[in-house]
Amino acid sequence: MHSLWAASWFADVEGFNRQAVVNQLFTMAIGISLGALLLGILADRLRKRGVATEVLLAAFGALFMLAELALILRVPLPPILPWSVVSMVGAATVLSYAIIADYFPVEIAARANGALNLLHFGWAFAVQYGIGLIVSQWATQDGRYPLAAYQAAFGLSLALQVLALLWFAVPWFRSFISGLRLSFPSLDDRGEFVRATAEETILEPVQGSES
Repeated sequence: MHSLWAASWFADVEGFNRQAVVNQLFTMAIGISLGALLLGILADRLRKRGVATEVLLAAFGALFMLAELALILRVPLPPILPWSVVSMVGAATVLSYAIIADYFPVEIAARANGALNLLHFGWAFAVQYGIGLIVSQWATQDGRYPLAAYQAAFGLSLALQVLALLWFAVPWFRSFISGLRLSFPSLDDRGEFVRATAEETILEPVQGSES
């Protein structure tokens, strides 16, 4: 998103001139470079501590969405702040290459990464094109698209990202539910336990009177 629509946002929504837009994009370029470096270091250290790279990817994905939400809702912040977060966290896609290698044998890991790379570029093209289609549904005002056009386009993109993150987290939800089932007896088991206890309580006085 930041590779194509950040400049349009700065020009149309923020009203920046060309030089100001270039300055903002330069700051974001520095951010994405630092983000890629720091993400690699952080992922390596967390992995040594037993934290899966998938967790880091999901966390940064959620942070990416929060930055987008701040832009959509026009949170009173300097626009470069959420856009810098978007650019830095956008580098987290490199983590997916390390993750996917763990799910395939070594013999086909390269092909799996190649397919993932194709998916990245294909999906990026589809999203960029889709945002353009939505934004173009609004008429320009003094050569600029209105805020509502970007809010609608970015909002739809954000909704798709939320669905993708939920799908990504499905295995964790299943593991969590399985853990709960192992930790706590089911309602049926509790019912059997209550009935058995009640029967023992009733039978004990009867047996005592017979003796």
